[in-house]
Amino acid sequence: MWTLVIYLKKSDHMKEILKIAIRQKTRKFLEDRISGIEKMRFDDIEINPFLIASIKNQFDMKNQRDLAEWIVNQRVERGLVTAFGGTLQKIAKEFANVKTTPGFTMSIKKNGCTYNILITSGPNPYAKPQAVPIVKRMLESAEREPRTMPVLGMCYGNNDVVSNVVKTEFKEIKYLAGRDFWEFISGDSKCRDEVLEVIYETANKFQDSEKRNIQRIKEKKIKEIEDVLRYNYGRDKNKFWKKLFRDVYI
Repeated sequence: MWTLVIYLKKSDHMKEILKIAIRQKTRKFLEDRISGIEKMRFDDIEINPFLIASIKNQFDMKNQRDLAEWIVNQRVERGLVTAFGGTLQKIAKEFANVKTTPGFTMSIKKNGCTYNILITSGPNPYAKPQAVPIVKRMLESAEREPRTMPVLGMCYGNNDVVSNVVKTEFKEIKYLAGRDFWEFISGDSKCRDEVLEVIYETANKFQDSEKRNIQRIKEKKIKEIEDVLRYNYGRDKNKFWKKLFRDVYI
């Protein structure tokens, strides 16, 4: 794992070593999506006939292909936000220059103070019942170590869209969102844009070791699920839906 151990000066462009780390983590995120799609099996998929009955016509699903596409897309998208949130945290952590304090995502030291940072993906990370014990733990960490300061960092957004829960429950804690967060951990006002550019360029050109992209693997899986639906519930699209609703889980 590459770890940046110096701060970027405001006049510097992003160091190549950091760009390499971002590319690696972006590729890993995309490769894991491919792996997840490939491992998808029809027998592992929960088919909710009540849900499908309610959305079939609303989503203009006419045949086995339409249902297979919905099933695969639903599975692919379900964990996408959470998975990429973890990737963003790992990218941000590349700016750490001291050992991470337990209970936080990363720690940085500057101006004689150690900042212990809890990183979330977006600006609406917690409901109030979640936030209260997190705030308590962060404040207690500062009491134990007076030369430290807890920080809540949000990878995207800005202060206008930060949730009211954060604004009220974290009022005793420094919190930063989006561009302000990336500048704080890097010392570079351009950091947010450069990180985004590297992610975009890497994903735009992405293929795995077999020259495949996510769309290609997804299309193959849709065809596989379509074939299973045809085999299990009939090829005649006019009878397919009746058989599916009647026979699923029987």
